[in-house]
Amino acid sequence: MSTVQNIQQSSDRFIINSASSVVYPLLSILHLVWIIPLFVLFPAFFIIILTAPRQQILNCTRIEPIQVKCRVQEKTIIQTNEEPPIQLTGAEVIQQEGSGDDGIYTTYQIQLYSKTKKQDFGYVKDTKEDEAELKTIVNQINLFVANPNQRILQVNQQSQRWVEMAPAFVFLSLWEVPVIFVIIFFIIWPIFFDLLGETWDFDTKLSKLTITKLYPFQRKTEEEYSLLGQISLQIGINCQLYLLLDSKKQLISNLLHGVQVEEAYKGENFFCGSPKFAFQVAVQIQQLLNLNKKSEKLTLRQSKYEIWNFDRNQHKLTVTKFSLPEESEYFLLGQVSLQISNSEKDSDGDTTYELHLILDSGKKLTLYSSYSKATAEEWRDVITEFLKLNN
Repeated sequence: MSTVQNIQQSSDRFIINSASSVVYPLLSILHLVWIIPLFVLFPAFFIIILTAPRQQILNCTRIEPIQVKCRVQEKTIIQTNEEPPIQLTGAEVIQQEGSGDDGIYTTYQIQLYSKTKKQDFGYVKDTKEDEAELKTIVNQINLFVANPNQRILQVNQQSQRWVEMAPAFVFLSLWEVPVIFVIIFFIIWPIFFDLLGETWDFDTKLSKLTITKLYPFQRKTEEEYSLLGQISLQIGINCQLYLLLDSKKQLISNLLHGVQVEEAYKGENFFCGSPKFAFQVAVQIQQLLNLNKKSEKLTLRQSKYEIWNFDRNQHKLTVTKFSLPEESEYFLLGQVSLQISNSEKDSDGDTTYELHLILDSGKKLTLYSSYSKATAEEWRDVITEFLKLNN
């Protein structure tokens, strides 16, 4: 999601405002257009198709006094299938036994006979009441075959598909409902709670920082922090600002993230932070707050556990790793350079770009690693200019 910055500055004020693009909330709403059919209408239609009643119809016509021609049709809500005709000679109820988790069970089905073959008619039933119903149908068929005066016969049998598919219906419901709620939650959440705008207002006259955040539907929050005491400012490698207050409170801002650098990636455009812009803003804030008047120091936050402190006055780099804990010092004297290397494409076809700081001793330190070549190049230019290197 791209952002738009607006900076205002005076002798005792520095205000930076970031307004989020409205594209993301609009896309979230548009996503509902296909999510509702995909996760609501389609499963509902699928369940209706599975559980809708089916009907088999036996249509018989007497061609001669002793010759009967019959066809079996099956009708559903979407189609009708028809079996080849047979020369009917009779019918009976077939009884079969099976076993399952509930023990031995018996099923019943009508079977039609011709001179050359057998053919099932209707659906498998499993109760004594069903057996009696099937025997009534069989009696109708056999009476028709034996009565030369009856010209036409039509009998039908309807399935209790919704009963048969009840377990599947329950399973789909248990799977579908939570998925729908989770997806809609993650789409609706940004629409109502996503940060639309953020303002950091540094006021040295009152020695305070006011952070104002604007959310959808004109909801706004405002927090004030004292700028007295020991304060330090760090730049995140992804262009966030980290302001560490005397109270040990750490404020993180993404005001500078998502601007200025745009490049093609897998056929799409994506935005990442601009190191040059982040560095310029950090210098302005430091000078305003008297944190680093001569801009001789630059603190980069690689991660939650690793800080790089450049001091060009002392020609020194201090790398602090809090997870170990460990602190290493490197002197930036002699032949020091910054170089970008790229790895071979991985299985997804992506290339990783790494920015290395190469010391006079030949030691190589990895400063930045990402899929963005443009950001790696911009970090190289920022560090080169700050350290006054001749790359």
